[in-house]
Amino acid sequence: MSDRIIAVVFLLLATLHLSAAGEKSHKISADTTDTGFRLGISGHPLSAVAYNANSSTVRGINYDTQIRMLKDMRLTVYRMDVYTNPAGKSRNHTMFLEMLAKCRENGITVLPMIYDRCRYDAAPRDAYQEGFTQMAGFARLYGKYLSYFELGNEMELFDKLRVSGDGRSEKNYDMQRVIRAEQYIKGMEEGLKSVMPDAKSMVNTAGFLPVFWMDRMFAAAPTIDICAWHVYPEMLPLYKSRFGIENIHAYLYDRYKRPIWYTETNSRARKDLTAAQNEERSYKWRKAFTSGCLADPNVKAVIYHELLDNPERGGLEHANYEEEHFGFVKFNGYPGKDDKAAFKAWKAMPDRYQNWSYRKAALDLIEFTD
Repeated sequence: MSDRIIAVVFLLLATLHLSAAGEKSHKISADTTDTGFRLGISGHPLSAVAYNANSSTVRGINYDTQIRMLKDMRLTVYRMDVYTNPAGKSRNHTMFLEMLAKCRENGITVLPMIYDRCRYDAAPRDAYQEGFTQMAGFARLYGKYLSYFELGNEMELFDKLRVSGDGRSEKNYDMQRVIRAEQYIKGMEEGLKSVMPDAKSMVNTAGFLPVFWMDRMFAAAPTIDICAWHVYPEMLPLYKSRFGIENIHAYLYDRYKRPIWYTETNSRARKDLTAAQNEERSYKWRKAFTSGCLADPNVKAVIYHELLDNPERGGLEHANYEEEHFGFVKFNGYPGKDDKAAFKAWKAMPDRYQNWSYRKAALDLIEFTD
């Protein structure tokens, strides 16, 4: 992204903040009511080596340290991805229970993002029943620790519902897949609420701009409580230039009449920039976007992506520069994957994830929430 576009992004964020300045502002709160504003972060404590998720000779960041990181940054929500079997049991059941208990002891709300298991070769009625079974089982197993549930993840992208265009019209979608996906989500929602009627549910999107899918999904499952959305800096100028959307917060609330949770946001690291430049971009985005959200009473949560750099996303040998540098916490001495000799030496160290430090966005966040 050019410097000019970056400037436009921050101008738009300032406009969002000022346009909502006359409204009642949030107070950051660690309670479990819907009146407070929550700040959180996502992570992979059940699925990534750096997060100590797997038995390995490599020592990841243990759960107690992850929780301490959240508390250092005054974050009160930990969003984590959960793969389950058809009955709703986590693939990493014992460690999930361990993390749930530790978070509850420390006043941290866990937001599980439960991957769907939709079979697109099945009948819609089967999709509904399988979604129901998955979430009813999940709620029975883990519900005593949880209040909020994120059903699926960017389904229009990862489940290939959208096949072309920007996602605003039916012609952009594979409708046979959409019909099954909406029934699966309806099943997940009704399965969850059959066990936990007071649970708060949400469905997210990749953020640009799958409103046809979201319209269909909310029509099929109208009891879903929250509109979740993913936002990255390059999206805001395009919302304005392509669709005339000046304020994404107002647009989403006006369309869906539900509280808004931004369950992923950050500035993507760029390989053509220095480490310091990427840190500065992430810091500026975090600060500006959060300020705009704090000023809008319909935005109830911002969850940053993500806690730790993830050099092993897609496999240790797979290069993914963004994921390798997405964290609010970085691994000191990580050489990247272009220098093969340096990378080989780094990956041979079983303690390679023990030398870490906070990035600027995190250090500022510690002060920001005082």
